Amino acid sequence: MMALYGFVGLIWIITLFKRQWKVAGILFVIILILTPLATKSEAKESAKNYEQAMELIKNEDYDKAEELLKKVKKEYSDYYNPAQEELKKIRDKKAETYVLSAENKFNNSDYDGAKSDLAEALNISGDYQRASDLLNKVNETVQADAKVKQDLAEQEKKKAEEEAKQPISTDFRNFEVPYSKMTDLQKDDYYKTIKGKYVQWSGNVVDVDKHTIGVICLDSTLTMDFVAIADNIDTEQLKSIQKGSKITIKGKISQQEGSALPWSLNDCTIIQ
Repeated sequence: MMALYGFVGLIWIITLFKRQWKVAGILFVIILILTPLATKSEAKESAKNYEQAMELIKNEDYDKAEELLKKVKKEYSDYYNPAQEELKKIRDKKAETYVLSAENKFNNSDYDGAKSDLAEALNISGDYQRASDLLNKVNETVQADAKVKQDLAEQEKKKAEEEAKQPISTDFRNFEVPYSKMTDLQKDDYYKTIKGKYVQWSGNVVDVDKHTIGVICLDSTLTMDFVAIADNIDTEQLKSIQKGSKITIKGKISQQEGSALPWSLNDCTIIQ
């Protein structure tokens, strides 16, 4: 009936364009007669689709049932509203399959897999609460895990930095005596392993200016045993240092001792 109704309507429009008024008038009357019949036919079709869909649902043939429920026309609320409710149930049931899979993946820490399944679930049923709630839980867990990892990384970095600043030597004599017995080649190789490492040495100040502090540690030394680069040391603190005074400095080895050069330390801190 709907096909006939549509066909007559199409012919009527064509006659109007061709200005065949008499034929158009006859067709218009036919359309008026067919309208209630077509409407009744469409209502029956919606009812039939709904009833068949309900039988398919009983047999758990949800795909075919869904297709039939989609065909129920909005104009027939007696069937349309229940059809929409059944469609929601079917979509939620399909979405639940993905939610269950997502829960399993979530429990096994497969967060990307869980998100993928939940995206499928929400694509099927956009307002399925279980999927939305689990997705929020997954996202919160991912963020929490990322925060924990970030905190651990920062702690490890801080620990590594602190360990790197631990002095490899706190007694210049115990450091220098074995070093002085090495050959030049051995000294060069050894220096490569300690360059950039921190030491904490004590001695007497032999020279101080706004850039450096010269320190002598051994009685046998004529000039100085090491020089501390004072870039990180406060100017007022430098001014308070007296020649001949005892001092302990922590710094990073930056230059190897040579025949006429002392050890050089940078990134220095005055300990006492």
